[in-house]
Amino acid sequence: MGESGASWRGFAASLLGRGNVKMWSRSELNASLLLFGDVLTKLLLLGSILPILWHTDYLPAWYFSAVTGIYHAPFTLTGIIIVQGVQVPVVIREGYPLPPEFQIYAPHTPWTLVSALISSSALSTLVGGLAFSYYAYSKTVETEGDFTAPPFGPSLPAAFLMLVGIVTMTRNTFGFDIYTAVSVAITANIACSVIEAVLALSVVEHIKGRLPLPGVLGVAAGIGFAWIIVWLFSFAAGTPIGGVYGATGKWPQLSPAIGLIVAAILLGGLLFRMYSRFPPALAALSTGALLVVASTLYSGSTAAGDPYFYFKEVWVNVFGGAGPQFMLAYISGLDPTPYVHLGCFTAMLPSLRLEFLGRGFEALPVIVAAALPIQVYDVVESYANTMACNLELARRLGVSSEDIQKWVEENGYSPSKIMLVDALASLVSVPFGGWVPTVNYVGSAGYVKTGARAGYPVLAGVLLMAVTWTGVFYLVPLLLPISVTAPILLFVGGVTVAQAFKEVYEANTKKVEKVWGDFFAVCLAMIPQFFSAIAGMIAVNFSLTLTGAPMSSALSPYMPLSDVFYFTYELEGLVLRVPYAKFLGTYGYGINQTFNYASLMMGWSGILFLGLNASLVGLVWGSIASDLNHGRFRRAAMTAAAAAILSLSGVMHSYSVPLSGFELLSTFSWTLAYLAVATLIFSRSRE
Repeated sequence: MGESGASWRGFAASLLGRGNVKMWSRSELNASLLLFGDVLTKLLLLGSILPILWHTDYLPAWYFSAVTGIYHAPFTLTGIIIVQGVQVPVVIREGYPLPPEFQIYAPHTPWTLVSALISSSALSTLVGGLAFSYYAYSKTVETEGDFTAPPFGPSLPAAFLMLVGIVTMTRNTFGFDIYTAVSVAITANIACSVIEAVLALSVVEHIKGRLPLPGVLGVAAGIGFAWIIVWLFSFAAGTPIGGVYGATGKWPQLSPAIGLIVAAILLGGLLFRMYSRFPPALAALSTGALLVVASTLYSGSTAAGDPYFYFKEVWVNVFGGAGPQFMLAYISGLDPTPYVHLGCFTAMLPSLRLEFLGRGFEALPVIVAAALPIQVYDVVESYANTMACNLELARRLGVSSEDIQKWVEENGYSPSKIMLVDALASLVSVPFGGWVPTVNYVGSAGYVKTGARAGYPVLAGVLLMAVTWTGVFYLVPLLLPISVTAPILLFVGGVTVAQAFKEVYEANTKKVEKVWGDFFAVCLAMIPQFFSAIAGMIAVNFSLTLTGAPMSSALSPYMPLSDVFYFTYELEGLVLRVPYAKFLGTYGYGINQTFNYASLMMGWSGILFLGLNASLVGLVWGSIASDLNHGRFRRAAMTAAAAAILSLSGVMHSYSVPLSGFELLSTFSWTLAYLAVATLIFSRSRE
């Protein structure tokens, strides 16, 4: 190996191709494109739905002042001031100071919030990728084995949990504007990072290697199957040209056949060793881009009469308004109100967004209560992904089935160290406006199978940085829409599911009669993730139905999570927004006609609550089933008893830790259910 130990200097030299560890090959480029496409797909999804979801009528005066430098009304402004939760219409005359609590009426899309999230996510992905790459490099030097770095990026499930459990909830419950709600989400991201670090240092090392394999791998398989294959890949195929702009502008859909062709090339090259002289990921993405261009030109020539119509539209929508239009209009003597929104910045460089921080602290108890279940989800996912990566690495390095657990404990990646990187990378994004937690990605086994080494997360991070920070992020969907990059997720999710069943089979070669029981445990561990994904789909499809619009008018997936989790209730003239989740589990199906129909047809209440914190629920279910299969009744009963405590505390089957007697009461049913299971298993063990 040359040097006696790992060092940052040796790592940098190896990245440049001159160090003591070989990092670059065709397989490395392949894995880099896979990870780049994986992260890009998720950021494109967020970048597509957030502008629509966050379209708002009122602009906070403090934000107006922060972006324009104007602290006195440049002309007579109309808006509202919220006094004790009541909106009071007011007028601020020209020249008077702008009160920070003043809300200017100016319909706009808060592009700077979207820009900050995407650019900070790219930064944290690069930082985490560098850390994981160095970890793999040090392991390679230490063991003289060829280690593959774990994949890394923003957690999409956590992003949606933040979106619903923090941003939407605080806006509806506290009446926060979108900027304050995002500030609350950033604070929640800090809380999530602290929680993850505490769990990594205090709990994770004690449970390492002690959890049943079917439960652990079943969690990863469930995420791979439900979130990646069922949800993302299913609705991503056939997205409108230009993403969010295509959806809102009624642009024609891309043919799902494009995604099918890309998937065939990618899977043929990666799984069946076809096109071995050319990286399959590069071949698949290049082919997809060419097909998208052809489809776009054809759609333009037939639908709009202008072959370049869609390219022009995106250029105008994204770049035509880049810059301080407000100041330009003001200087020109025009009414600046329509230009307050500032557009999407051309170069989405990660810049300090200190004006977004430190707001909404009155919601701090809610933040902590909601952050705990969110981060427990990510901790369990991170643990499962780390163990899956270790097992696949051991297989590639030729470790026998008898020695594999010992090798994993002595030479594999430490889950606690991996989680500390997750937490620190999330914290890095905070000053730049980041509110989505980061995690080592599901699908580690797939990257190991491609033959990748330690360097691919760095190259993937650089590619993501290039398309984001240079300002071409919203032009990427013209060549690489989600329907082209989604087949990458099909490969990642498929390999994860296959690995779970393969490893469970290998672990039971000496007791074949137990194989089918452990297969069932894996399936059981996957089910909560499926519930979680289906709940998201129902939320999308019923979002407009709740407002009285026909379901067919919903622009799925571009209008999810609007009002699904709340209903409006008028009490003595006071309009209240009440979350469905607090009532569905307690009062059943009698909320209103729409949800009565949804509940009867699809079991909404069960689907929703069985999918909350799906990773922990899956781990519990799979572990109990596997322990029962192997006759470990005492441990199965203890797991069920622990699940009862976790349910009572709101970590499982709940949006947040209970903050009132009513919320605590709603957790009793789950607590009693797990206590009943624990009692039943314990009584069986005494026979």
